Amino acid sequence: MTNDQTFRTKVVVGMAAIVFLLLTLGYGGLHSADEQEQNLERLDHTYQVKSAIDDLLVDARNITSGQRSYVVSGSAEGRALFEKAAQDIPQLLANLRFLVRDNPDQIERTDGLTALFNERLNEGLSIITRRDDGDIEGSYNQLLNGRGPALTDLINQQARIMADVEEQLLNERLTKTGQTAQQTKYILTGGVSIAVLGICLAVFAVFRDLRRRLITEQALRDSTAKLEDTLSVQRALVQSAGYAIIAVDIEGLVSNFNPAAERMLGWHAAEVVGKAGPERFIDAADLAAHAQKLGRELDTTLQSGLETLIAKPLRGQAYEDEWLMLRKDGNTLPAQLSINAIHNNEGLIQGFLIIASDITERKKIERLKNEFISTVSHELRTPLTSIRGSLGLVLGGIAGQLTTQGKSLIDIAHKNAERLGRLINDILDIEKIESGKMEFQMKRQPLAPLLKQAVESTADYGVQYGVTFKLSDEAHGIGVDVDGDRLIQVMANLLSNAAKFSPQGGVVEVAAVLTGRNVRISVADKGKGIPAEFHDRIFQKFAQADSSDTRQKGGTGLGLSIVKAMVEHMGGQVGFESVPEQGTTFFVDLPAANASAIDDARPAGAPVRPRVLICEDDEDIALLLRMMLDQGGFDSDIATTAAEAAARLETPNAYVALTLDIALPDKTGLDLFRDLRAAPATQALPVIFVSAEADKGRKELNGAAIGVVDWLQKPIDAQRLLQAIRLAARKSPDTGAVVLHVEDDLDLVHVVSGIIQPVARIEAAHSLAEARGKLASGAHYDLVLLDLGLPDGDGSELLPLIPKDLPVLIFSAYEVPEELSRKVASALTKSRTSNEALFRSITAIIDKMTAQRLS
Repeated sequence: MTNDQTFRTKVVVGMAAIVFLLLTLGYGGLHSADEQEQNLERLDHTYQVKSAIDDLLVDARNITSGQRSYVVSGSAEGRALFEKAAQDIPQLLANLRFLVRDNPDQIERTDGLTALFNERLNEGLSIITRRDDGDIEGSYNQLLNGRGPALTDLINQQARIMADVEEQLLNERLTKTGQTAQQTKYILTGGVSIAVLGICLAVFAVFRDLRRRLITEQALRDSTAKLEDTLSVQRALVQSAGYAIIAVDIEGLVSNFNPAAERMLGWHAAEVVGKAGPERFIDAADLAAHAQKLGRELDTTLQSGLETLIAKPLRGQAYEDEWLMLRKDGNTLPAQLSINAIHNNEGLIQGFLIIASDITERKKIERLKNEFISTVSHELRTPLTSIRGSLGLVLGGIAGQLTTQGKSLIDIAHKNAERLGRLINDILDIEKIESGKMEFQMKRQPLAPLLKQAVESTADYGVQYGVTFKLSDEAHGIGVDVDGDRLIQVMANLLSNAAKFSPQGGVVEVAAVLTGRNVRISVADKGKGIPAEFHDRIFQKFAQADSSDTRQKGGTGLGLSIVKAMVEHMGGQVGFESVPEQGTTFFVDLPAANASAIDDARPAGAPVRPRVLICEDDEDIALLLRMMLDQGGFDSDIATTAAEAAARLETPNAYVALTLDIALPDKTGLDLFRDLRAAPATQALPVIFVSAEADKGRKELNGAAIGVVDWLQKPIDAQRLLQAIRLAARKSPDTGAVVLHVEDDLDLVHVVSGIIQPVARIEAAHSLAEARGKLASGAHYDLVLLDLGLPDGDGSELLPLIPKDLPVLIFSAYEVPEELSRKVASALTKSRTSNEALFRSITAIIDKMTAQRLS
């Protein structure tokens, strides 16, 4: 091979090598440049994510500061700041989710952050709405004690976690970017010696990388400045907050003591920070009491100190309670404390945060409220009872025949006295519910009789509005564990509410059906329905729709609130469905029980008791009668037909009395009664008619009702039933009783005397001192009718002076505590007790005592 050929070969090889090298360097340069561009895009993406998180944190701060400014001072700027942040947050969250769309973990955290923001916005809107509605104190209390601060902390925690993740990604990508830049430098350096094009490409790549790096560094500086601004605002909030904020480190020493805490407790921050624990600011006796109370709740033993304060936060629970705080000068003040744990990024507890608010003014308001309730109980109930009783006696004919106009006027006064009584009772009921003082006597019993009693007792109310109640028979065989009186009150509220909003001539349908393990009781009307904007407030206290039609119907707006509270206390739930212009259905869901499983068995070896035959074809009514008689000291058998009753009565002297329904499947109760009177063995058998047609039956028998002790209209009055049975069993009613009435209201004494005149004579004592003198005189009394609110003390102070064999019936404006009611024969509340109910209660006790003396 010649030199030229060798040269040419070398040139060709060299050129080929150069071309190959250029191609290799070009490929390597292009690959490095592409990788560098991807790294820079990832860096840019990371900074965008961090910027989005910072914007959200700024808006979170604006929500808190705007809301606080508006609630505290009504500042329009504060509200505008809140609304602007509330408007921006959804778009910022959507942008953040789009930015992290390739990172499943960050997507999940963004969704969690979205839920927290939604809840925080709802909490803020609720507080602002209450402020708009004029409930300034309520909005401020919700601001202090609501979930807002906790939600803000959770938002900050979640945002910090996301920012930490992005920071880690940033560091990784910066490292990778540096490595790629170094590789690119080598490739471009080699390319410079080969071709200008490589140099140009390298210069371009370096310039672009430098430009992006500068932008990234500037964004990082801006983010750092924003974070510092946020921290400064947070520090300012803590320092300017109107409530005491005390931070405690993991060692139990105070690490932050804001100016509000200094003003509240009288200590300077320098005196306590790092030198004292939070237990220094708690009254020692109150701290010990809380230690015992919390120890029982957590089923452990707690030391009376810091351990008590942080017991719940250490277990992951927020702790809120009222405490008696101790000032530096030794004085105490009541405060509401909220104690939470402070966690670091790893979730470990690094301290505790105590927020305290002075509730001295709230306690003063509560005391005034209690005094008002006491005034309502005594100063209104007592005269109202006199008014209602007097009007009832006049309407009953005690004052002689009234003119038509006079009767109309007295009837109007009586109805409005009843209305005022319901208003007072609603106010007192809602107070008892809120204070947890309302007692429930839960008992398994058939549902149908309770519904019938509620419908029949409310029928007259429906007549005022031209409305009738229709009760389905689907409740037969269904039992419930409830307080019967409370359930009847619930149904009466729902029925009266349905009557008010039904059209003239309308029908309110009442039904009860089993739905799995529950029974659903429904009350349906055909009224105009409930406005959609009112749905969320319908069970709130004093809630009423704002339409003029609703206002014309009247009412306190407490009824449905009372219904909800009572149903929930009995383990149930209440709700409603409403269609505009078609009507509304309220429903009550209660756990169902087997009505036929209600057991009346008595212990073996119990003494033999008088036996009564119940002739009733309705299973639920029969079971209810059996339970009433069992509680009154009587055994009973049930006959569901006239033929079965006649067969049972063939046994001589088997029963002391017969309760008889008029509507029987094989013949009427009146025909059975005539048959019994015609038979020598049953001629003298006492009979008590218990029927929905009692008045009609009494008129039909007229003078032939020989041996009928009483006619009882359904729904059944248990006390009157037992009184009639005892009279039947004894066959010698007593009419010479003397009642010692301890009552300072002379008008009420006069009214009660008129009510019980047929069976007893009243002897009055108007004070504790006078009552003590009469009891000590040795005079004979058959009953003590006792008021608790007397001018010289509490009527219960007389109980130790009253002989054990002398029954006591408390008749007072105050609700009688269960512990006190167990010490007396009976307890009635003024304004809740009708003339008839008072008469029956007194005669029942007198009859029982007479029977015991004669036996």
